[in-house]
Amino acid sequence: MTARAQTPQDGTTGGSVAVGVAAFGAARLLRGLLAIAAVPVVAVDRGDLVSANLIVLLAIVSLLSVALGVVSPDTQRRELAVAQLVLDIVLALAVSSLADAQAMPLVWLALLVPAMTAGEHFGIGTAVATWTAVSFGFAGLSFGFGPNDYSNSDVLRLVLQQVVASVAIVGSVVYVARRNWTAFQQVAADRQVATERLQHLLAIGDTAMRLAEADESETVSRETVSAALQNGFARAELWKRDTDEWKLLGSGGGLPISDDLVRRLLDRPQVPRLAQRETVDSLDGVQSRSLFAAGYTSVVVLSVVPPGTDELRLIGYGQVEDRGQQQLDSLELIGGHVATAWKKSERIKELDDWSRRLAHEATHDQLTGLPNRAGLFECFQRTPATSNHMILFFDLNGFKEINDAYGHDAGDALLRGIAERLQEALAPAGHYVARLGGDEFVVCASLDSATPEHLCETLIIAVEHPVVFDSQLLSVGTSIGVALSSEDSTNQELLRLADKAMYRAKARKETGSAWALATDSPDLHPTARRGGLFGV
Repeated sequence: MTARAQTPQDGTTGGSVAVGVAAFGAARLLRGLLAIAAVPVVAVDRGDLVSANLIVLLAIVSLLSVALGVVSPDTQRRELAVAQLVLDIVLALAVSSLADAQAMPLVWLALLVPAMTAGEHFGIGTAVATWTAVSFGFAGLSFGFGPNDYSNSDVLRLVLQQVVASVAIVGSVVYVARRNWTAFQQVAADRQVATERLQHLLAIGDTAMRLAEADESETVSRETVSAALQNGFARAELWKRDTDEWKLLGSGGGLPISDDLVRRLLDRPQVPRLAQRETVDSLDGVQSRSLFAAGYTSVVVLSVVPPGTDELRLIGYGQVEDRGQQQLDSLELIGGHVATAWKKSERIKELDDWSRRLAHEATHDQLTGLPNRAGLFECFQRTPATSNHMILFFDLNGFKEINDAYGHDAGDALLRGIAERLQEALAPAGHYVARLGGDEFVVCASLDSATPEHLCETLIIAVEHPVVFDSQLLSVGTSIGVALSSEDSTNQELLRLADKAMYRAKARKETGSAWALATDSPDLHPTARRGGLFGV
């Protein structure tokens, strides 16, 4: 389980931090008061003039350091802090030694200033040591170098006051320091948890943005695996159910585990949008050994897309440092974005397929599957006519008679059969064949791959071959017009010339099939009929 920082209910953290801030402010305030108090103390004592001037100078320097610390606290480097501490110790001892022995509370405040300075810059240990050193220094100055007119009761009273003051002040300082230290530790822990949680949420947010931009299922799979690895899993796998089979869409990270354990994880029922976690202890012996052998201690399974037409499951494998509940929460957050991205990518795929299907239907003949008139003119735009280009325009001779005799179903069957043979005969050579409508067809070809004579012969063979319909052999002939390109020809012009040449070929009824070249010469090229239902 994830260790979560608990916010104190009694305001301990906020109160302790406020105490710490107040303590630092009090240290500066007392330091300033000590420096100010040094002047009247020296004036009342009227002792050695050199000592008095030195104390006044120290007081002025102390006031300046206090002002510098208030105006620019960032300037308090370690060297300046040591100098400040020494200055406060000397000034406190000087003031306390000159003060009246009866004014012990004021002496305590003077002696407390160095201790608070030490605590502000160097910590509680240095503060306690400073207080002890200063207090015993004050005692030494009072009894060793001061006038020896103290009575035994005065000495005892001073010693007791010193002991009580030491215990009270040191105890208070230690209590406040411990309270502040605990509060600071709690704040640091809370900040660490908050930082990790923020980084975790930012990572998931970044994943969500990338998933939102993904338009293909492959991209969604890749981003899903990457997101799981970034959120603490040692290995991640995304699986999709197709009918009764599971297909691995993407994986990454460490070693895969045995197929047996994977099948168990995939085949058990899943509650939609709920992650389930297994550990080595919760699996049987063989499965736990398989998991442990691959270097994992836990595995989390999430139904990203609930069971239905397509079901997605995300599997994350954790190691020793896995974070339990946080990993479950992470996987569920990621799963929500993955589900949305996956549905969007599937919808985009459906729309693309639908768009391609509509585009295909718009440019292809539904009966024969060949390109229609729109498809032909689209091809003209893609491939302009060249000097070695030719267009063949042909229709079927006798097609109307078959429709009248056997019905439109027979005519449709004949058209489909001829279209299939045209594709088989022309497509391997790279020729383009289209149906303009009714029984009219167009072929675009290159003179590099065939001559007009050879191509017309191929077309006649493909058209005249009988088609079986309802136990009947249906056969027709064809009239072909051929137009050869020149340097300034266009496809539309060649199509018009081929159309005219086709009518010239149709005018000859000597044979069942014929072709004509679009030239000024009316020469026709009849081809012997190879049999058919109608003779012409």
